[in-house]
Amino acid sequence: MRYLTLFGTFAMTYTMIVIAAEAPTLINEWPANVEITWYKFNLQTIVGWSIFTFAFCCHANVFPVKAELQYPVLDRYNKVANRVVTALLVIYTLVSVTGYLSIPEDTPKIFVNRIATIGWKDIWMTISKGMMIINLLIAIPLNLNPCRLEVMILLGKDKNASTFLHALVTILILFGSAGIAMLIPDIVQAIGIIGGICSTALSYTFPAMMYLTVSNLPKMHCKRILVWVLGGITTIAGFTSAVIVTLQLTGVIENEG
Repeated sequence: MRYLTLFGTFAMTYTMIVIAAEAPTLINEWPANVEITWYKFNLQTIVGWSIFTFAFCCHANVFPVKAELQYPVLDRYNKVANRVVTALLVIYTLVSVTGYLSIPEDTPKIFVNRIATIGWKDIWMTISKGMMIINLLIAIPLNLNPCRLEVMILLGKDKNASTFLHALVTILILFGSAGIAMLIPDIVQAIGIIGGICSTALSYTFPAMMYLTVSNLPKMHCKRILVWVLGGITTIAGFTSAVIVTLQLTGVIENEG
């Protein structure tokens, strides 16, 4: 299974190349009055912060990889970590910049879902979608096992779980994920809620609370004040994102895009 995980890297690299290679052609099809928006601040900016936090949590499994290295020394671990961060930075930056410049007006939230322009046969992006689907199918069993293990540890049954409990937790995880996907068909909104609550708590709220609890520094020390401020702002932003997405789903406020 470990060799199949390389397919995900290949799929992302292929998609990056397709988006960057097709960008010049799509830029030439810009309308005459198109304008580049260099920045935009609205409610979706707060939701974007939660999506960013969710993405960070998704890559947190890079740390357990240290135990799987053949020679888990510090220098080797730093080399792997630096290569991973550099590769992700290149991929995300190139995709975001060339993707936006390709369709600066009404840029799709998920760029591979873009609508082909008139006379444009986007066969290469169709191949990319197929590869992403295959990658998701590979990711299901890869992520199911550690997710189930964490639930078992939470229940205190990681050592002596029965077959029935094992199957029950597996079914709940699979059907729970499918239920969320059906109730919230927009993946961006789903991530906005999950990132705003779960990822925010794991990344900012709990670490700040633990630091303030175990720290021996004076209450008015600059480090404690900084943790209070940053932890408070990020926590408020995350939970506000969940509220915004919930109000959008119920139709109370409009999605500003």
